[in-house]
Amino acid sequence: NMASKLGLRVPNDISIIGYDDIKLASLLTPKLTTIKIPLDSIAQQIILGIKARSQDSYGAIEIKIMPELVIRDSVKSLN
Repeated sequence: NMASKLGLRVPNDISIIGYDDIKLASLLTPKLTTIKIPLDSIAQQIILGIKARSQDSYGAIEIKIMPELVIRDSVKSLN
C-alpha cells in the first residue's frame, strides 16, 4: 500500500479510516477501521417517504441515519 511505500506504519505513524464497511475492510492487513452506514435503514426510510409523499406531493422526504464507527487495526488506540 502507499503508506508502506512512503515508509509509514499503519497505525503507528498514520491512521486510516474507510467508509461503508465493505467486506474487504475486515480482510485487509491491517484490518480497516470504517464507518458503517445502515443501508437497510436508509432503504426503509425511502420507502416510507415515498408512500407518504404519494399522499402529499409537496412534502419533503427526510432521511436520518446513525452511522457506526467500526474500530479495527488501522487506527492507533488512545489508551
